[in-house]
Amino acid sequence: MNTTALNATQVQRFSMPANLMASGVNLFEVACDYLIKQSRRIGRQALLARCVGHLEVSGASREEAAIAASQAFAHLAAFNSRNRIDVDASTSSMVMVRMDGCSELLALTVDDIVGMWKAQNGISVKHVAI
Repeated sequence: MNTTALNATQVQRFSMPANLMASGVNLFEVACDYLIKQSRRIGRQALLARCVGHLEVSGASREEAAIAASQAFAHLAAFNSRNRIDVDASTSSMVMVRMDGCSELLALTVDDIVGMWKAQNGISVKHVAI
């Protein structure tokens, strides 16, 4: 199923099985389904926490749920954006971003990304657990 083309009818057809992992349902699709149904007034952190909890109750581990929820959130947030991460040019220590209408590339180190996240969230700790 192409999650970028979900409509209201497709969203309603998902049902949460008692054991998500045994059912073969894709966690990313379930996370997208869950996030689409939520109010846009909920803050990002609260929304992700709720989605992680939803996936955990369905049988996913906390890490699997956090990854699927984060990927789904980013996928839906970027749906109308033409800015993209250049996966081929990125490494495990640097993310290369291609911005729409700009010929320059934006190179962000892991420390750059963590620093921006800390500044945005008023965090001053060294490590943040999922």
